[in-house]
Amino acid sequence: MTSMPRAAVRALLGALVLLCLALPPARAERLGPGHASSPGFSGYVTRSGHELGVARIPGGPFGICLDTGTRRWPSGAGSPTRVTDPVTAYLLSRHLDRARADGALATALWWAIGRLRGLNAQPERMSRRMAELGHEAPALRDRVLRRARALLADAHRFAPPPTGYAARAPRLSTDGPTGTLTGVGLLSASGRWTPGVVARIELSGATFADGSASQVVRTGTVPVRAAWRRDGASEVVVRVRYTDVPEHRYLRYRLGARFQRVASSAGSRTVVATARTAALSTPELSTRVNRQRSRVGDLIVDAVTVTGSRDGELRGEWMLLGPVAPDDRHRCRQARWTEAPVAARGAFATRGDGTVQIGRTRIRRGGCYTYRERLLASPTSTGAPWTPAGLVSETSLAGPRQPAVPEHPQVDTGARWTAGSRTPAPQHAARVVVPSARIAAGLSSVGFRGSVLPAPHRRSSAGVWDGSVPLSSLVGTTLLAGHVSDSRDRAGAFHGLRRARVGDRVATTDTTGARRQWRIVRVDSVDRRRLPRSLFEQGIARRLVLVTCTDRVTRPGGGFHYRRNLVVQAVPW
Repeated sequence: MTSMPRAAVRALLGALVLLCLALPPARAERLGPGHASSPGFSGYVTRSGHELGVARIPGGPFGICLDTGTRRWPSGAGSPTRVTDPVTAYLLSRHLDRARADGALATALWWAIGRLRGLNAQPERMSRRMAELGHEAPALRDRVLRRARALLADAHRFAPPPTGYAARAPRLSTDGPTGTLTGVGLLSASGRWTPGVVARIELSGATFADGSASQVVRTGTVPVRAAWRRDGASEVVVRVRYTDVPEHRYLRYRLGARFQRVASSAGSRTVVATARTAALSTPELSTRVNRQRSRVGDLIVDAVTVTGSRDGELRGEWMLLGPVAPDDRHRCRQARWTEAPVAARGAFATRGDGTVQIGRTRIRRGGCYTYRERLLASPTSTGAPWTPAGLVSETSLAGPRQPAVPEHPQVDTGARWTAGSRTPAPQHAARVVVPSARIAAGLSSVGFRGSVLPAPHRRSSAGVWDGSVPLSSLVGTTLLAGHVSDSRDRAGAFHGLRRARVGDRVATTDTTGARRQWRIVRVDSVDRRRLPRSLFEQGIARRLVLVTCTDRVTRPGGGFHYRRNLVVQAVPW
């Protein structure tokens, strides 16, 4: 579809405007059997020619006669007098134009102003002519009388004060970046909100919910209410321009004793009201955790420093995320915080700039923890958004506490058992599986007896050193010990560990049924008498250590023993 050139669009719009201007005004509605003689008459004409309604003064406006009787309709306008009468002015401002094309309304307006309001000098003649209407069209007469009473009651409710409607300042309430505009409207003399007034609302420094900076509304019997959002921290200004505001005065034409007096509308007014809010402060947060390296059981606290608050009272929220696993270099800089659990959360308050201690939390599990904070918006502040997860100054890496380890530890996983090394049966579902080494063994807890860490009494089971971190931990060492064989040379739980190679997969299941995959990264053979204490170290990145015996030596009498330990280390997959 080809777009129309701009010049053609302008020409078309101009033609439409000329066409609209050339259209005749709405035709008067003349009711009744009689014939009207007044120019532009709208209303009811009785059979005897009496006119009940509104007409136009030649060279002047439309109006309503105030001297029903033998006086003639004015032949010219002349200079009117402005009369202060808020109720009558409201009726004429609101209804006179519509009455020009609505005969029943014109008749009701004639009766409401002249008879019910008491402005017509000939009330008896008005009553006789209304009686003629009742004789000729009783249903119409009843409708006109009801409408006239409703018009006058409406005017008493919503007419302006004697000095006219006042430009009341609207109200701007704000919680910082957002707010609500209320109080848009004009109050009548009776204290009611006046309906039907066109109000153009313009915002500066903010926009309405639809993204626009202006709205045109028509007032109702309750004040207009609208939500808005700031464009920034600058002040917000609202300007309300009311148009079509009914006047508190009307025009009275009087050209002499031979002519009827005519009441006409003085038109409408424009009223402007404004309001503004102050600019907001834009506070900033800087934070620092008390321990960037901590241990399970430590208490960590974050110090939050607020600047740029203009001494206002601020409220904020905090949360502690974690634990999550450290990165490959055993740091928290590349930790994945996207789906981190929330370890703790809370709220805080501060007045003005300064530092407040928040988030006191005792660490229960090892891993990376990071604080996040934000300041809530207030009537004087934009607030501050959540600080990003993982800021170095807000992050603490918690490791497990180091248990006691003998000076020269040994792991007894050969053909004999240390006295008293009998252990309970493996716990349900706790297992280790090394498919490439054909290992599938249950797990049970074992502890040092002096300087020796024995394997479980059951040769088919492996032992979990009781100083290890749980299999589900994110940091630290879990050490498993298993027999290579028993004294009869029957295969033990870790008999096939010698087949393990770097890159092989290891699977573990803990007592809760949680499964975890590992990848072998190192395989070593070490002298049993020089087993490194570092294998039992906990303040390191997550690892799984499997230990058994190797380097079998046969004795002259036929027995055998092992001189070395086979140590396999794996990291999470």
